[in-house]
Amino acid sequence: MCLSAIGYRALSSAWHHARMKRAIGPHPQPLSQSWERGAGTPERDGSSGADGVRQRPLRSTDIEAICRRAFGAGVHLDGVRALDGGTVNMTYRLDVAGEPACVLRVAPSPGVVERGPSWLSPLGLRREYALTPLLAPVAPLLPRTLAADFTRQLLDRDWVIQSIVAGTPWSELEDGLTADERADLWRQLGTLTRAIHAVEGDAFGAPDQPRATWFDVVREDLDGIQRDWWRFDLPHPEGVAELCRVVERNRTVLDAMGAPRLVHSDLDPRHVFVARGPDGRLRISGLIDHEYGRFADPASESMLVWFAGESAAPAAFFETYGSPLDDETSRWRSLVYRAVALGWATADAAHLGRVDSARETSADLQTVVDVVLRRRG
Repeated sequence: MCLSAIGYRALSSAWHHARMKRAIGPHPQPLSQSWERGAGTPERDGSSGADGVRQRPLRSTDIEAICRRAFGAGVHLDGVRALDGGTVNMTYRLDVAGEPACVLRVAPSPGVVERGPSWLSPLGLRREYALTPLLAPVAPLLPRTLAADFTRQLLDRDWVIQSIVAGTPWSELEDGLTADERADLWRQLGTLTRAIHAVEGDAFGAPDQPRATWFDVVREDLDGIQRDWWRFDLPHPEGVAELCRVVERNRTVLDAMGAPRLVHSDLDPRHVFVARGPDGRLRISGLIDHEYGRFADPASESMLVWFAGESAAPAAFFETYGSPLDDETSRWRSLVYRAVALGWATADAAHLGRVDSARETSADLQTVVDVVLRRRG
């Protein structure tokens, strides 16, 4: 299979799942209709992931306690609705009397993370909180954090309450866009991505895990994938092991990428909101979910990983972002980043019990590994 097919199948699959996500509608059910008060499985029990679910819902009493801490003892919660579509955090829309509608995001518990793939972290919301000031160039587009609690006094998980960004996920509108509208949005996203990547850091990696070199970060990513391969009994473990060895031998190629730059790490139309203005033009109105952001090679931005070397990549994006590096070493690094992304996707599918998807992405990974080895084995 060609690399182009691998990249665009993965990206289009992500958009497809996003279009199935339940929209944030204006009429959440009252709490008494959403949950039986005091009932439900305690959230700290978690889920193994084998049924395709990362973790079980919060109890109504937990959500009420969170709202009292965030808004005061006299808070009145008019309604709550669980929002589908997230793959890491649990998300609920809250209607609080006297407050604008907002969302509660709850990180996975340490127990869930322990049973999950290596990339899964209980600290994602803390990282997002720490990174938000560094995203100052796009600050007007980010949700505002109304409350955050990392004490784990109410739950054994971190949680934040945030404003709802304006608009609709671009991925949900994709099928109905005209070619001109689509190109315009890609140009806007190119400008925003360029602004994010212009932020330079002092070290590589996440804020809570700074590393001296970019190779150190990539090696940790690959070490985690190798553990996942044995843990979930995935096919072709020898291919993953060989990938780790070839990256080790070519560490100087990775470190030649330059200074650490801020990346969102999950930037694509699923996490980009758009709204139509009075003039009828669609404009990007929000960016969400940067909890896996870090300082890295800008070419490792998830969207750019799938675009690298693809003839069908949206030209309008690069009109404003700028032309990516296209020398031999840059192309090789991009292949390594694609292998890492496919490794993460395979482990995640295995953890969630999606056997066919895990088998498919594992085969895609082996194809990419073969190319990596041929070019710098």
